[in-house]
Formats: sequence, structure tokens, C-alpha cells
Amino acid sequence: MAGKRVVGRPDEKGLLVRHPEEKFGRQDVLSVPVGHEAALVRDGLVSVYRAGDEPELGSGLFRRPGALYFIDVQSTDALPWGMGGILCEGRSCGMHGTLRLRVGSSRKFLNAHMGEALPLTAQRAFEGVLESFLGAMRAARAEASRQTPLDALVRRPSAVVDAAMPLLEERLEESGLALEALFIEEIFVAGADEQEDEQ
Repeated sequence: MAGKRVVGRPDEKGLLVRHPEEKFGRQDVLSVPVGHEAALVRDGLVSVYRAGDEPELGSGLFRRPGALYFIDVQSTDALPWGMGGILCEGRSCGMHGTLRLRVGSSRKFLNAHMGEALPLTAQRAFEGVLESFLGAMRAARAEASRQTPLDALVRRPSAVVDAAMPLLEERLEESGLALEALFIEEIFVAGADEQEDEQ
């Protein structure tokens, strides 16, 4: 009779990885590492386990085949972003900075990336919400400029961050992501020569 076997996270880098096995023995026990959650998908149902949970994968309903995923809910990689060509008070401007994301909901994150090639890196996960993120930043910049003149925004980009946070949190939440930190390193205004070239 086979002894107890611990089933843990595969040795792969990424926010989302899949265990290579789908069938588990009667005494196989799931081990979820700190900073991670595990999701077992079977017959369309998703069961989520956190660090410290140790269900027996080979007992009861667990004896049926299922896909086992591990989700990193702790990592917050710094991701660069930038945008330009925004019309501000009749001048062309742009901004750039860094963003820190983490997985906020394992269920939603897994659902958003089900069927994609794994492991899934933070960069690829960010690319999936890039258009929504940049749209929120444009809306935030417009909202901030109604309250603060452009020249003042250049000196105090935090006004755009303040306007962006509620918009970003709402949009990212749909993808299972949470906003850990947002930095605007610079808001820049195109010079006269650049503006003439654009006309």
C-alpha cells in the first residue's frame, strides 16, 4: 500500500501554474505554500485552498480527475507603463511610471486566464488589462485637470494618482487583480518643436 504523498506547487515561476497531474492517490495530501492559494477545478466547480489547508486529494469527490492550479497571491512585481499624445489645455502631454499588482481573487484571476498557456507571468497578466488601465489613467488625468491646472499637475502628479485609484481598483477587480501601488514618475508636456511636427 502506497504511503502518504504530499502534492505541492510545481517548480515553475509565474503567478499561475498548473500541476501536471489530474488524478491523485487515496493518501495524496495537498500542500499550499505560504503566499499562495490552490484551486482545484472539477466538473466546472472551483475549490480554493489557502496556505495551511491540507485536504486529502484522493478521498471522496477528490478521486475524480481535476485540474489543480497554484496562484501566487503575494508577489507584486513592478511593471513599467507609459502613454503620450494626450491633449491637455491645447498642448500635447504624456506620463509614465510604474505599477504594482497582485492577485486579489484567485477565482476571478483563474477564470480570466483559463485556457491560456501556463505558467502565466506577471507581465502577461498585466498586458491583459493594459487597455483598461490606460483608459482609466486618461480619465483620471482629465478629471484631475478639471481641478488642477496642467503646470501644477506636472509638479504634483499625485493629483492624477488620487483620481485614478478608484477607477483602477474597480476595473482591475473584474480580472481578479488588486492594485498594490501606482507611481507616476513624470508628467511631461511636448515642446514647441514637437507640437509643430504633430500639426
